[in-house]
Amino acid sequence: MGKMNPSSKSIRYLTIILIILVALFLLQRFGVILFGYSHISHPGIDEPVSGVLACDLLDRQIRGPLFVYEYLNRSGDVLIEGLSLVTFFKVFGRSIFSTKVFALSSAFLSLLCWIIFIKRYQGIWAAIIFTALFAFPPPMFARLNLIGTISSHHMINPLIAMQLLILFRIIVNDENKPALWLWLGLGFFSGLGAYTFYTHIIFVGFCFVFLLIFKSAAVTVRRIALLGVGFGAGFSPWIIRSVQSRTGGHYLASMLKNIAIDIWSFIQTFGFNVPHSLGYAYPSRDIGIISILFALSILFFAGVLLKSFLQNLFLMSGKLKARLEKTSPSILQGLFVGAFPIFFLSCLSLSPLHVYPFEYWPTIGLFATFPPSDVIRYRWLHVLFPFYLAIVAIGSVTLFTTRHKIKFHYTLLTIFILISFSFFGFAGSIKLYSKKDFGRIFYYKGYNYDQFAPKFILGEFAYRNVEDAKAITVNYPEEHKGDAYRCLGTLLTQNLIKDSNRAVKLEQSLEEVPKHYLRDFIYGVVRAAQNIPEKEFKPFTDIVVSKYPNLFYENWGFRHLGYKYYSVMINQEVLFKNIPSGEKWFFKNFLDKFKHEIKDNGRWMAEKNLLQEISMIPPQHQHEVIKGVGMLVGAEMLFDTLHAPDYPLDSRFGEKFSGSLREAFYEGVGSGFAETLCRFWRMLLLPKDISSPLYREMLEIEWERCQTLMSMMSPVYYPLIEKGFLRDLESRHFSQGIQNYLNNKFERTENSLFQRNISSKEVS
Repeated sequence: MGKMNPSSKSIRYLTIILIILVALFLLQRFGVILFGYSHISHPGIDEPVSGVLACDLLDRQIRGPLFVYEYLNRSGDVLIEGLSLVTFFKVFGRSIFSTKVFALSSAFLSLLCWIIFIKRYQGIWAAIIFTALFAFPPPMFARLNLIGTISSHHMINPLIAMQLLILFRIIVNDENKPALWLWLGLGFFSGLGAYTFYTHIIFVGFCFVFLLIFKSAAVTVRRIALLGVGFGAGFSPWIIRSVQSRTGGHYLASMLKNIAIDIWSFIQTFGFNVPHSLGYAYPSRDIGIISILFALSILFFAGVLLKSFLQNLFLMSGKLKARLEKTSPSILQGLFVGAFPIFFLSCLSLSPLHVYPFEYWPTIGLFATFPPSDVIRYRWLHVLFPFYLAIVAIGSVTLFTTRHKIKFHYTLLTIFILISFSFFGFAGSIKLYSKKDFGRIFYYKGYNYDQFAPKFILGEFAYRNVEDAKAITVNYPEEHKGDAYRCLGTLLTQNLIKDSNRAVKLEQSLEEVPKHYLRDFIYGVVRAAQNIPEKEFKPFTDIVVSKYPNLFYENWGFRHLGYKYYSVMINQEVLFKNIPSGEKWFFKNFLDKFKHEIKDNGRWMAEKNLLQEISMIPPQHQHEVIKGVGMLVGAEMLFDTLHAPDYPLDSRFGEKFSGSLREAFYEGVGSGFAETLCRFWRMLLLPKDISSPLYREMLEIEWERCQTLMSMMSPVYYPLIEKGFLRDLESRHFSQGIQNYLNNKFERTENSLFQRNISSKEVS
């Protein structure tokens, strides 16, 4: 392997080309941000949680210990992102645009580091090829560059790139006794990356193994000590956190404990996940021929790099250890970028972190199944894309510089491959653009207090006492206060389980809750039943039922029975219809296991148990329970990114009831639509001027999303769904701006339902 050495005059022009390509990268990604909102964001994606810390810092109102803001106690990405977003919120405002620009800056820093890294050991041509592929990459990589979710994997990429620069400075300059700060720096970025997200540990392990194999002489006790000090500094937040919470340690321990060799997992990973994760067939879930060809190209060029390494190794004389240590930096770089993806994917296949067609957690539901949330599915593979592109770039230069007798044919083939995939990447980018999405990125908040209420009040680092929780709730942002009251209800119930005076204290708390938050507070009380034995929870049931029976039983169906029997109502037909046949073949074992859990005797028994539990409810309150179950169906339907009727939960389940009970179920479905509509409205960054036309325009976006899906429901049940939808909106407490919007949309009379049919109302 050798560099392509252009003349000094050519270097000037090539540098200009490189700068143009970097500018095209920025142009392409900004284009996706401004014109491709639907492909990189959705109100259901959880990326705005990071902005909560930034907002609280800017408002000088920290609501708890700093580690409360970590969100997941096994990784520090949200905390780091929240701290970083302070500057972006100051400059660009508190919209989701700022979050996207932060993710873009992470990708930009990663690109610059990779350009320096490749140019240093391969020359400017390799850097140009890499940058061209980075600017117009596989569509999934372009989207992942702009996604900041739990967890924000984009932040690992620049850390890896900087770590690579330091690692190769150590390897290449060992004879010149490199500065000891390099070892400190290598350790620091290793520790910080491992704290940011645990998959970074795989990269750290590979770096250390690589160092031992090719530069073992450089590994001295003193340098290892410096490496350890640097690692400890970068990893220190994780250590400090672990003193207070063992969750992160337990999680990592469980992953190591559950490592297992599964040949079929390797086949799934390398045969399906790698090409499918490239996303050339997006928005289709099919793997796509272009993705297969690109994966084969990566494999081909990786073979070129391996062959170059082996040829060089066998050409040298002497002992194996000496030959390994004499390997040139350019060949070592090619071997590193070619071998790491295999190492990473192998570790992923051995671990419990398998990439499956979808995820299902009983307390959360079915998610990450269809675009745009499919991007979450491949979050763990985000770190590999720069390595894929580097393999192609370095492998191409290796072929260009070969002295092989058929070099001309290799060169033509390589140029064709590079032009083709740059074109497909460019075409994939254009497919993401839409006039309809233009400007939408500025409409949504870069923070979400709804999702953080459980951390502030119920989290491991929360104060966990009722008085502090009440203070947080009272001072919580007004439009998100309902979720705070939900968490307060859960915390109070958990704290009163062993309290002999629980009846008096619960009644007193119920009286203290503002009337329009009673529904939320009781929701929280019911939610606690999920982790409390039925006999222990019965006193709470008796207390709440004696005062607010309707609210209790509605929430009992919505938050307890609905989630307890979630799998009974999953629409299997839609779920499996949208999974391509190839994917079904690769994941047959997983899908068969899932089908077994929700079908056959298990499903029949679960359905029987649900109906039996409903029949045991006092007859006068069965309507509320069934309405609550229907509410979960409607809420999940509107919240899901597929935006399809009767998915993920099937409203046809309501046909198992008859008469007024069936009517209650479908009114509940309508109420669920209202629940999620209000949830989406809370995510909008509405103008302060409630009379602004933009205020109405932004509310209208989510209103239309809701109405479009409602109009797809069965005509037989639509009047009931509409009725439940309107009644729910009528009962809610809204800000003045939203109240005005609804007043203008419908003719209303005092203490009555909306008077005009929503389906016939024209929206200006």
